Amino acid sequence: MAASASRTKLSAPIGVGIVGLSATGWAASSHAPALAALPAEFKLSALSTSRDSSAKAAGEKYGVPAFTDPALVAADPNVSLVVISVKVPDHKAALWPALEAGKDVMVEWPLGRTLAEAQEMAAFAASKGVRTMVGLQARQSLVLARAKQLLADGKIGRATLTSIPFSHTLDAFSLLLGEFEWLQAATSTQRKSVTVKETGESIPQDSPDQLVVQGQLVGGAIASIHYRGGSRA
Repeated sequence: MAASASRTKLSAPIGVGIVGLSATGWAASSHAPALAALPAEFKLSALSTSRDSSAKAAGEKYGVPAFTDPALVAADPNVSLVVISVKVPDHKAALWPALEAGKDVMVEWPLGRTLAEAQEMAAFAASKGVRTMVGLQARQSLVLARAKQLLADGKIGRATLTSIPFSHTLDAFSLLLGEFEWLQAATSTQRKSVTVKETGESIPQDSPDQLVVQGQLVGGAIASIHYRGGSRA
């Protein structure tokens, strides 16, 4: 999806429902202000949170219907676009009702817990014919679009070596410098236990918390990526 300085004029604002919009937090500091800055294009029409108390507080703050069930956001007739802004393990459960209702969706990155889960959601969305977007906002940045053009035109030289962290940075990196031509990767589990936040219980960790990728990009640059996950028990 290319970044553009132009906007399409709409006859009425698009009604947006946000799953995961509390009175405070990520959605409150990013999604809600962005919608408020574009009143001709978007209108916050409904929201949901995981608890009655937070739903009540958010509903009062934004003046819209507030629920604890994502399906009720999807069923709201004033909602045409559903934004999923919850933790990744909850993406599928929050997204599925919106797809079933035929609503367009925007989901925070990464889409699913696993590749298989992400592919399942993508396939279902395609079968419903809805418009979809995953929240890799770097691709909408006019600054990065300009940097990409300067690199492509050879105005600032050729990248030969780069090292980056993970997460959204990886997508911006791929946008600017291209995909890997070849790579090697390794994973490791350095922390052998994790603490359950709600109970304080320490349980064994069997999923990798370290990922290292190195290789060469299509343009010839050598790249390395290191992801560090989790926290000590």
